[in-house]
Amino acid sequence: MMRMRRILAAGLLVAAQARFADAGPRPDGMPPRASEAEGRGWTVLRDARLLENRYFDGDSFHLKPARGDEGVFRLYFADCPETDESLKERIGEQAKVFGVAADRIPRIGRQAHDFTREFLKDGCTVYTKNEVAEGSSRMTRHFAFIAANGRWLHEALVEAGLARAYGKSIDLPDGTPVREHWNRLNALQAGARKRGAGGWGSADR
Repeated sequence: MMRMRRILAAGLLVAAQARFADAGPRPDGMPPRASEAEGRGWTVLRDARLLENRYFDGDSFHLKPARGDEGVFRLYFADCPETDESLKERIGEQAKVFGVAADRIPRIGRQAHDFTREFLKDGCTVYTKNEVAEGSSRMTRHFAFIAANGRWLHEALVEAGLARAYGKSIDLPDGTPVREHWNRLNALQAGARKRGAGGWGSADR
């Protein structure tokens, strides 16, 4: 009987430790668990798939979650170079940021497009508060954070030099404050620029 009680007590201790570990802080930059984000008022759409038969670019795309209707989502915190060559004003602004000739921006934008397609190929998780993002899509776009394989898409794009840290911001689904996250993104961008990654490697000298 005493041995059985010890075994039971040990089992309860292991379970308690597992629950404590699960509730602990996530590594820096890692997306939160769905339950944690939902507790902060986020809608979490699981196993969302990129609809490649719809127009998309590096930071805006159509996704179809495992449950529910398709949606159009725009990334928080990141702005990828344009692929639409008719957007002359936007392209000119982005060319100044990256320090390149305007005709290079659509090429960098296509690299961002390919990067995002690869990032999303096995599905992703969408975190949104259904905040409307203006755009030319016939469907309403909503700002969102997109996660796959334990990473945020907007961070991965900035780190790869295929997006600038720029745009609409909000506290992250894990509760990270806006200012703290800008600091992280600016550091990632500085690193990409120093390495000459992505668009930063195309800079005119």
